[in-house]
Amino acid sequence: MTRRRVAIALALWLLLSIELLRSDAQPSLLVLAAIIALIATGVFLAIDLSKEIVAVEWPTHSSHAPVDTSLQKRADRLRADASGAAGAYTTTLHDTLVALVDDRLLANHGVNRLADPQAANELLPASIQRLLDGPDRRTSSTNELSKLLRDIEEL
Repeated sequence: MTRRRVAIALALWLLLSIELLRSDAQPSLLVLAAIIALIATGVFLAIDLSKEIVAVEWPTHSSHAPVDTSLQKRADRLRADASGAAGAYTTTLHDTLVALVDDRLLANHGVNRLADPQAANELLPASIQRLLDGPDRRTSSTNELSKLLRDIEEL
């Protein structure tokens, strides 16, 4: 295949050179050879590439709705965090909030909640009493948690 292409390029160069010499154009044969070589290379490259191109058939319909992968990754991460944090709430956040309540009661009112629960209950608003009812008590929203923190700060 390569010999055939070289032969085609040489034949084209020879024909052009002969025609230009007959017409008294006085061509530079070396420049003409370079131009023919460049054009032949481009043409043969285009021919070779066109043979390698394969038609791709993309499916036009899907049985599943398209899913945005970034949203799917975020949802998977949130799902994993939520399942891992289900037990962490009762041990971490609840214990921290109870410790804050105990500290505020002792610092501002001189009341130890464990030693004198009756006096502590009289000072505590209903939202904090619900928190202290048990470690299974969870806040249902950020608004509820925000109100709880405000109540603790006001102690």
